[in-house]
Amino acid sequence: MSERVRYRSLMHDSARWERFALRAGDVVVSTPPKAGTTWTQTICCMLVRGTVELGAPVSVLSPWLDQQVEAIDVVVAVLDAQDGRRVIKTHTPMDGLPREPGVTYVCVGRDPHDMARSMVDHQANLDMDRVLALRERAVGNHDLADFGPTPGPPPDPEVRLREWVRTNPPYSLSSLQRCLHHWRTFWDAADDPAIGLFHYVDLTEDRTAEIGRIAALLGLGPDAARDAAVADAVAFSQMQARASDYAPNAVVGMWRDDAAFFRAARRSGAFDPDLEADYEAIIAAQVPPALAAWVHGGRRAVPT
Repeated sequence: MSERVRYRSLMHDSARWERFALRAGDVVVSTPPKAGTTWTQTICCMLVRGTVELGAPVSVLSPWLDQQVEAIDVVVAVLDAQDGRRVIKTHTPMDGLPREPGVTYVCVGRDPHDMARSMVDHQANLDMDRVLALRERAVGNHDLADFGPTPGPPPDPEVRLREWVRTNPPYSLSSLQRCLHHWRTFWDAADDPAIGLFHYVDLTEDRTAEIGRIAALLGLGPDAARDAAVADAVAFSQMQARASDYAPNAVVGMWRDDAAFFRAARRSGAFDPDLEADYEAIIAAQVPPALAAWVHGGRRAVPT
């Protein structure tokens, strides 16, 4: 077995997986940021628990294991105390994750144009002073210099878009090239029946059917009533109305506005011509055409 790749950013460290033991039945939701992580994570929690009333915030039941705002021993203790199947969130690609028998891995794609603009909104809503305070308590901030300039106010949105497309620093948690690499690590392993690829546009266009596909991947039998109930519970309006339950890390006050974490999905289209040209060149160089088709249009867009 090849050695796992370690991924680090100011927000996370995939080496934290070394401290956690997966169990058969666990579900790992692994996505690039802003691809539909919280949506898919909530669906998986509802499916494995057999209820749409989870009884606690999603980020408590299903923590982002490698996020460094809580000590790893605390996160592991929370997960180890859970009976039955657990759902674990990560933004680590497949080549950085432990592969264990009986564990299901769920990856989600989204058009990178939409992700980039969503990330700009996300950064504007993030309370970075609070993040740094939580990180100091959890792991210390002695290594901040490893991750580029000291965090400050988010840059101008257009500057951030261009950086997201054109640059790929080694400590980046979200960039075009990082997202493409993440999806490719799953795409190349998709013949494994324990690995499932889903897409934001497919979930948007037929949420109930896609929830049924997720349930099948998780080894759950067909149940139209269950799938419809979950689909209703994870509608955008429902999740935004209960943002304190669904927004990641809302319980520790990371957002300026919890409800603003949930913004209406948008199909934002191409960037301006010079940036779009660079974007298309990076896509063509990094992923095969079938994966590029899926990234932009979901499973119905993939040539057969």
